[in-house]
Amino acid sequence: KPPVKVGKVSSILPQIKSTPVSTIEGLAWCLYGEKKIGKTSVLAQFKNTLFLAFEKGHQGLSVFVKDMVGKSSGNSEYSWEVFQQHIDDLINTDHDFKLVVIDTVDGGYNACTKFICDLLGIDHPQDAPYGKGWSMVDAEFRKQMDRLINCPKFGVCFVSHATEKQFMERSGGTYDKITPTMSKQAKEAISAVSDMIIFYGYHGSERLLTIRGSDSLESGTRMKYNFWIKGGLELHESILAEKLKLREEGRLTTQKKKEFDEQLKELRIHSIDAGQDEEETYLNLLAAFNNQQETNGA
Repeated sequence: KPPVKVGKVSSILPQIKSTPVSTIEGLAWCLYGEKKIGKTSVLAQFKNTLFLAFEKGHQGLSVFVKDMVGKSSGNSEYSWEVFQQHIDDLINTDHDFKLVVIDTVDGGYNACTKFICDLLGIDHPQDAPYGKGWSMVDAEFRKQMDRLINCPKFGVCFVSHATEKQFMERSGGTYDKITPTMSKQAKEAISAVSDMIIFYGYHGSERLLTIRGSDSLESGTRMKYNFWIKGGLELHESILAEKLKLREEGRLTTQKKKEFDEQLKELRIHSIDAGQDEEETYLNLLAAFNNQQETNGA
């Protein structure tokens, strides 16, 4: 037997593994979709939710909402300073909010951009030399988003609208893709911290929440233990074990690997039926998150 190592136990290095977040409210995620499809109405179904609003759209709902509006030269406008103050309060005071919604993150990024421009005394970030303006906007935006998502008291949802953009392939061709309307810089920052990105849109006359992305649609999740069809997680482990066994034995053919991969793909939820109203959408989303959806909804 190898000698038993005896020594000082580290007080810095982790001794136990982390526990996966068990509720959607505890995540950092992005919900984007077509205008007036009901994004805010669905999020309003979550209990103890606070909306930090950078655009109008909450007047018809009974929700906890704070407009991120400040007074500047006698005119009301969305203010990054007001947003900072609310982050301070959320982090440093006692409250019951479990989900904080930034609605929309597009408007938040615009307010951040104006804040930095005012700070530098310029009209546009590109007016600062050597890319300093855009660099400061990006750093400030990421700083405040990190403060929110790193607070263990609540989860964060970033709301955006959807648009169709054209992208260039390396071969010179082009393709269209549905993506959030937020700027490239904002999207890069939000994508980096989001545990999942959900598109809420129409497929024909049906409304769907899509969580599996493709060349034509931006969405996805990094949640390992969620969004499996009912019984899919257990079946996935069984199929994967059989696949690995054949590989170790040298009997995994190309055809067999393809069959395994197709089986595994079908176990992951692709889309969620939004149902007839926001209450049903909310319940279906929770069921899918908790691996209770019967099919993958592809």
